[in-house]
Amino acid sequence: MIKIACKRTVSDWESLSGSLVGEFSESNWGEALHFFEDRINERYLNPIENIRGVGGHNNLLGAGFAICTLLCALIENLETFHRGINFKRSQPGEYEYGNGCSKKLFTDFLKTKAPFKYFFENDPNLADSFYIGVRCSLLHDASTCDGWVINIEEHEIIIVRDGKRILHRSLFMAGIIHYINEYKALLMQPENDELRSAFIRKFDGICKAAKI
Repeated sequence: MIKIACKRTVSDWESLSGSLVGEFSESNWGEALHFFEDRINERYLNPIENIRGVGGHNNLLGAGFAICTLLCALIENLETFHRGINFKRSQPGEYEYGNGCSKKLFTDFLKTKAPFKYFFENDPNLADSFYIGVRCSLLHDASTCDGWVINIEEHEIIIVRDGKRILHRSLFMAGIIHYINEYKALLMQPENDELRSAFIRKFDGICKAAKI
């Protein structure tokens, strides 16, 4: 049995997914959200909480880098849920994406999703700078560059001051959790058929990849 979200398996999703098509059912979609919550918590948020430690104030050297690396990976995952697309390395088809697409997925999320869009939508260069100086630099070098600094000392998610771009890692995480809660609420609104169709495509793709 292939697990895709804590104890939930590919077979569990396949048994549920047929009931998600057609007329909206609050109970069925409530169950679908458990798949999403379990997967996001198990693979991103719970590990982050373990790194943060009691009270969210782990002073272990490198904790901030590790937390923000996971958050950057989560951003791309959330954007692909919103679009209903899945990664395929070679010859991606409809509702699939290949190598070289991460930048657009990442920066589009920052520029279009609340609360981040309020920081990024009016500065055409800030999202690209974040992608290079935070996301890519963290994933490849476990550091930041391009004037970016990570701390927990400011009062906004991002502050630009004296040539530095300062990211408050705890507020950054809080912003992502805010988005997740808004996304779940939108999924449960009967009129949002397109968003739910994208959700189904994403989990169908996850199951397909898990079987390979």
